[in-house]
Amino acid sequence: MRDDDAVQVTLTGSSKDTVLQAAREVYAELESIPGAIELQSNIDEGKRIISVSPNRQAMELLDIDIMQAGLTLRTAINGMEDFRFKNEDTDLPIRIILKENFRNSVVDLQNLTVLNNSGVSIPFREFSEINETYVSSNIERINRAPSITIKSQVMGRPAGTVSNILKSKIQALDLSPDIHIIWGGATKRTIDGLLSLIMAFAISILLIYLVLLALYNSFSYPLVVLVTIPLAVIGAFLTLAINREALSVFTVLGLIILIGLIGKNSILVVDFANKLQQQSISAKDAVIKSVKLRFRPVIMTSCAMIIGMLPIALSKGAGAEWKNGMAWALIGGLSSSLLLTFVVVPIIYLGVHKLFRK
Repeated sequence: MRDDDAVQVTLTGSSKDTVLQAAREVYAELESIPGAIELQSNIDEGKRIISVSPNRQAMELLDIDIMQAGLTLRTAINGMEDFRFKNEDTDLPIRIILKENFRNSVVDLQNLTVLNNSGVSIPFREFSEINETYVSSNIERINRAPSITIKSQVMGRPAGTVSNILKSKIQALDLSPDIHIIWGGATKRTIDGLLSLIMAFAISILLIYLVLLALYNSFSYPLVVLVTIPLAVIGAFLTLAINREALSVFTVLGLIILIGLIGKNSILVVDFANKLQQQSISAKDAVIKSVKLRFRPVIMTSCAMIIGMLPIALSKGAGAEWKNGMAWALIGGLSSSLLLTFVVVPIIYLGVHKLFRK
């Protein structure tokens, strides 16, 4: 069993039989999902054992020797090599054993006959009880409960999509109430990584706000700068959807990088507008003049970064999957922030100015 499988689900319960039955159903559902390949599981159907319990009273009444019955049964199933074929230059063992199609089921063994002391052939069903059972040779447990793990790789679609489809199929199954589902594998590691990166994303926004708060000495103007972040995130997700890139750890990493890149566009506009207001220029005229003067440098820097990311986004070499997503996230975020910075930021700037002036 590998540890790097894209999809991994573990089933636990109070009874091994219920867990085994549920695992068979889940395995069948996963097998039916397009994109799930190389399925593996530790489903152990058990080792087939046929037990023969003789009835000694019946054997005495039928005049059957227990040693003769045991020898007959052992010879029929395991074979006997007590005889040898010898010729001039040949010495070969002779194995006596019943044909497989006559010793493969309980019915076959029940019909097997043994000679009693009187030379009469008597079937085993007359003096013994024959049962077929399955004994597991390997039992895995989680928290002392029987467990079965099912894994698969994916091809042609994101692992998260296959996991979500499997989750919906499992919910539709009529599983036993004591069955518990534990998700693992690469999907779980990706979710954990995304959660930590989302936390880092939020912390980075907070740190940028605190820095701008110290620079502007105002609670309001840093909000004008941060308003470009949701605009950039919308553009990044839209670009990822257009290019059919899955949300992964690397795309979220690209969003974190995007925060620092797009913040400078708004900073250029807001900082210059504040300086113009110190020269007794109205807020409206100041922001309009700031947009006109900062339009060219913002366009030049943003276009340079977008064009520089295109080779990474369009690459098809080894390991390009994770680099493509991060590059497309940066391109989409920079493009949307570039188009909306000169429209939304001035409006928010004037609104905040009027609100806090009152």
